[in-house]
Amino acid sequence: MPNVKQYAKKIWNFLWYEDSVWSWLANIIIAFILIKFIIYPLISLLLATPLPIVAVVSGSMEHKFAPACNTYLANGLCISYSDTHYDLCGLEQSTGNSVNFDTYWQNCGKWYEQRNISKDSFANFKFTSGFNTGDVMVVRGKPWSSVQVGDVIVWFAKDNTPIIHRVVAITKNNGVLTLQTKGDHNSDQIQVGQRTETSISQNQYVGVAVLRIPWLGNIKLYAVRAIGWFQTVI
Repeated sequence: MPNVKQYAKKIWNFLWYEDSVWSWLANIIIAFILIKFIIYPLISLLLATPLPIVAVVSGSMEHKFAPACNTYLANGLCISYSDTHYDLCGLEQSTGNSVNFDTYWQNCGKWYEQRNISKDSFANFKFTSGFNTGDVMVVRGKPWSSVQVGDVIVWFAKDNTPIIHRVVAITKNNGVLTLQTKGDHNSDQIQVGQRTETSISQNQYVGVAVLRIPWLGNIKLYAVRAIGWFQTVI
């Protein structure tokens, strides 16, 4: 028994008092194990969703004139951005800047108005000002039948890519609900390929975004992606 106590004391001193590379490495590994296999599953259980925390890695929900994409991959991911052209909802200008809600609606509102979403309605949606690349979003497993137009949801495309966009339409055929989404920054919905967002079924749905933790920064985001603590979404 004394040997066990001595051994435990050595481990404790190694982890908490020894200032060595090996001690730091051991603490990182333990932190990863605790977060990945204990803390994250508990949060997932409490929020009733398999992806309770996600990191945003695209600008599809940004409310600003951001560098326009020059080159898209077949899966819709941008790999090359312009240094001289900035766009918001498909409209371009020569400088990049954030916009207020009135300016956003002036540039993007027509698309919503054509689908019976008024400026006043949009102003009452959650995350009215969108969110940015590098933000972390907390997601709750809201019941599928309770999802509403204006909710920002996480859903899996058919290529298993998780996407976080705003619900813009809900249809019901023979008692079966389907959703449509759109990125606030995008000029239109994705309507081709495996990421089509005009007919999202219940088995693709993950949950509704309820909290934004802004601007953790690219370094933090890259660390999160590398370690795998949070799922990344586009």
